[in-house]
Amino acid sequence: FELLAKLAKAINPASLVMIGPIDFCDQRLKELENVYFTDKVSYDELPEWISGLDVLILPYLADDVMIRQSSPLKLRECLATGIPTVSVNVSEVKNYLPFVDIADSHDEFIKMVRACLESPERLEARQNAVQSETWEHRSRQLENYLKISLEQH
Repeated sequence: FELLAKLAKAINPASLVMIGPIDFCDQRLKELENVYFTDKVSYDELPEWISGLDVLILPYLADDVMIRQSSPLKLRECLATGIPTVSVNVSEVKNYLPFVDIADSHDEFIKMVRACLESPERLEARQNAVQSETWEHRSRQLENYLKISLEQH
């Protein structure tokens, strides 16, 4: 929440839109004039909401457990939109360079978001980076792994 509050203050008058439940949201963030909350949005409505955004962010908590164990599905969803995406430094995210901007500090995160706001290009390359990462593709991979395993036994 500290990062989000810093970001909201730094990009004002631009807006920070928080999509999803706010049950655990820090009160200080709720009090900022340029932060908006949608509460829960259905998956059917999500593409419409996201299409109106200029930058997508992944401000994961940078603790040792979260960073080591994260394999953010949301990153793939962000890249599939083609919208510029900024993330904190999570090891799994590095697999998607150069299609995502990765920040090592709050200041760097804010700088990257500002740069994306100044040039919010929706690149097809981002979409292509995750094009094959569908649930159908993953289920075929699992099926192949199971076949190989069964053949070996």
